Amino acid sequence: MGGSAGRSECGRAQLADHQLRQHTAALAWLGTTAAERQVAESALCALWAEPRPREDLRDAVHPVLAAGFTHGDGTTMEEKDTERLL
Repeated sequence: MGGSAGRSECGRAQLADHQLRQHTAALAWLGTTAAERQVAESALCALWAEPRPREDLRDAVHPVLAAGFTHGDGTTMEEKDTERLL
């Protein structure tokens, strides 16, 4: 497909701006909220050396998430919250 036919203004901006593309990709891969990003970054670090079962990954990531985040009502993050974010 040649030219800019079929591309939105947003799409053209993404194609023209390398930093914007990287930022958009990072948000897509790592999440848009601070908790999503923390879980994704922690999971990536835990997986860096070798693949791990999901339960092991949850167990490695949960303490990091629980130490830095609470629910809007002030309650602590539970393992089920970490599991949902993974």
